[in-house]
Amino acid sequence: MKYIKTHPTKYTHALIIFDWLLTISILAAIVVDFFAVPILNFVIYTFGVVVLIVTTTLLILDWLTRK
Repeated sequence: MKYIKTHPTKYTHALIIFDWLLTISILAAIVVDFFAVPILNFVIYTFGVVVLIVTTTLLILDWLTRK
């Protein structure tokens, strides 16, 4: 992450935002597991999966831009 911040591309800002969203969704999933509410679990996990897919896509695009 340090390298990405010091050598930015057009994907850097979005990548940093989605990195924070991924961290928040992981923490939210851990907290929601304690409450055992199925609908809330589904929503949090689905959000986490979408954020993970977008973050991976941004990382690949960032890597291709740097090549």
